[in-house]
Amino acid sequence: MVLRTAHGTAAEGGALLVVETLPADELPEGVPGPARPAADRDTSGEFRPGPGTSAIAASGGRARAEAERFRRLLGLVELDDSHAYAPYLRLAREHRDEHAIELGAHIGGGRLSPGVSGIIASASLALAASRYMYDLGAKTCDPRLLGQAAMMAERSRTALLTAHELAVREAAARPRDEDFSWHSIEPAAPPTGR
Repeated sequence: MVLRTAHGTAAEGGALLVVETLPADELPEGVPGPARPAADRDTSGEFRPGPGTSAIAASGGRARAEAERFRRLLGLVELDDSHAYAPYLRLAREHRDEHAIELGAHIGGGRLSPGVSGIIASASLALAASRYMYDLGAKTCDPRLLGQAAMMAERSRTALLTAHELAVREAAARPRDEDFSWHSIEPAAPPTGR
C-alpha cells in the first residue's frame, strides 16, 4: 500500500491523499518458503522414523486443518453440478488453490496469513463472477453485464496485487524459522460435492 496525492473522484470529493495498492511493477520482492527437510526413506520409499519425518507428518496435519479453514473462505453454498454457476465456483476454487500455493511458496515465506488467504479467496470469487457475467453478457448481448464483468475482473486483479504485497510484508516481518514444521500452504483435496 502506498499513500498518493488524491486524483480523480477522490480529489473532486475533497480528499488530499489516497491509499492505493501498488502497481505490479512496484511490488516488493517476495520471500521464498523454506526448503523441505530431507526425510529418511527405506528402499521401498516408505518413511523411516526420525526428526525430518516427524516434521513432515506434523506439517501435513496442520496443512489439512488450514486447508479446511481456507476452503470456507469461498462461502458455504453447495451448488448442484447442474446449477449454471457451479462451473464458475469450481473455477474460483481452482484459482484460489493455485494462487495460494504459488504466493505462499514464492512470495510469502512458506505460509499465508488468514488476511492474505481471505483476499485471495475474494479475488477468486470476483474472477469467477466476472467470467460468469462475461459469458452471460455474450449470450444475451447485454453491454451492462459485460461492463460489470470488466469491473469484477479489475477488482480481482487489484485484490491479487494487494494479497501479493501483504504476503511479502508479513513474510518480511515474521521471524524466520528454519524449522519446516509450520510450513503448510498446499490445500487438501476438496470434500465431495464442493
